[in-house]
Amino acid sequence: MVVLKSTLEKEFGFMRKTMGFVLILFVICGFAYSEEKVDILKEVDSLHEASKHAEAKELLLQNIPRLVYSNDKCEYYWRLARETLGLGDDAEEQGQKMEDILKFFEEGEKFADQAIKFDKNNPAGYFWKSANIGRWGQVKGIFDSLGKAEPMSVELKQAITVDPAYADAYYTLGVLYDLLPGWPLSFGNIEYAVSLARKSIDVHEKDLASGKENKVSYVYYIELATHLAKRNWSARTRTGKLKYLKENYESKKDVLEKNFFYEAAVTLKDMSDKEEAKEIINWVIKEMSAIPDRSKYDEKDLKKAKEVKDTHKL
Repeated sequence: MVVLKSTLEKEFGFMRKTMGFVLILFVICGFAYSEEKVDILKEVDSLHEASKHAEAKELLLQNIPRLVYSNDKCEYYWRLARETLGLGDDAEEQGQKMEDILKFFEEGEKFADQAIKFDKNNPAGYFWKSANIGRWGQVKGIFDSLGKAEPMSVELKQAITVDPAYADAYYTLGVLYDLLPGWPLSFGNIEYAVSLARKSIDVHEKDLASGKENKVSYVYYIELATHLAKRNWSARTRTGKLKYLKENYESKKDVLEKNFFYEAAVTLKDMSDKEEAKEIINWVIKEMSAIPDRSKYDEKDLKKAKEVKDTHKL
């Protein structure tokens, strides 16, 4: 019995050591997997900023088969949707055939569907699906663009539902409400556009303050200036509308409907819409002009800011 006890103790001791070693090995491998995944996504995002969409897409496709967890697959697939959209934009700039351009956006939408399948609580999948739908409509023509407005809004609303602090969705919805005609042709509404743009900026600035974002997205401010210039309320009208905005903002329960009146939650300066738009656009142009080594996207935004200034005589 003594010999048996000693033997069992040795065997169990060996098993404990073995299991401990295996556990440590799993932890080390897990850390290595996590770090490698993060490094790859950082590289992909850097390639995206440099407009190297083909390289970013290839890197993502190479590494997807190695992924284990669904939320990781979502992170890769929504980026695939983003890079494929970028390739479609490039194809349009190069003057390629319409059918070839549209294929990129169709593929991008499919990648976004995969992202949504793997993580329904990640707003990026819905956002990039909406973006690809919208670009398909833009390239196809005005009537197709109008027809894609509702599918776009459905995806953007879903992004806000799963993450009420997702700035891109508010910003893009604001653009939709600005560009679309109003009832009965569509659901355009310039007042909603202004409030949604203000909401996107507030969310973005909170993201910057918390470290979630590390770069100012001037496009949010450009769009707010655009919406304000189009709405063109006087200082007196802005003050007079405040009660109406507050009543709606406080009474609405749906997160999106509430933010149609988000301007009530903002302290407005005593100036007209045009004066505020001018102040914003001049600030954007000054800040962006001072950026060294501007990216392709920075150059596009700066060009757009100058066009807004000229078009609306700000």
